[in-house]
Amino acid sequence: MFVFMFFFHIAPFLKENYKLRTTNDNIWCYIYNPHQIVPVLATSASYAISESFGWKSGLHRKFKQAASFYGIIIVAIILGIALNFIGLDSIKALIYSAVLNGIISPVVLFFILRISDNEKVMGEFKNKKLGSTFGWITFTISLILSILSIYFILW
Repeated sequence: MFVFMFFFHIAPFLKENYKLRTTNDNIWCYIYNPHQIVPVLATSASYAISESFGWKSGLHRKFKQAASFYGIIIVAIILGIALNFIGLDSIKALIYSAVLNGIISPVVLFFILRISDNEKVMGEFKNKKLGSTFGWITFTISLILSILSIYFILW
């Protein structure tokens, strides 16, 4: 029933109002609206920072109960608006941040593997041999791909 509603009632509305793009009018489509990115990223950043510092967080709380959580959202949205006014393309910024995350991920994975393989830190929850092997294989592949991406970006 939902599929029927989507393709006959909702999809034409989205196509007109949100630049819904379809390939040969098949079911594979997506909505392109970069203005929806800023609130989602601001809120997710606020959750991450608040939980890291042990602050009260959540959209279900009032502003006075979680002032730092809402403050981070406000600062992040203002920063996003400011970056828009200086002419920064939000889609390019997302691409560059994804590339940077891909380059940083082997470093983070290395430390996660070192900690999870350490019996002093993990105790009885230390990685087993198979898990550790797959982890180091994943690290090696991601390191090679990161080095290759840096090579292809710079040269």
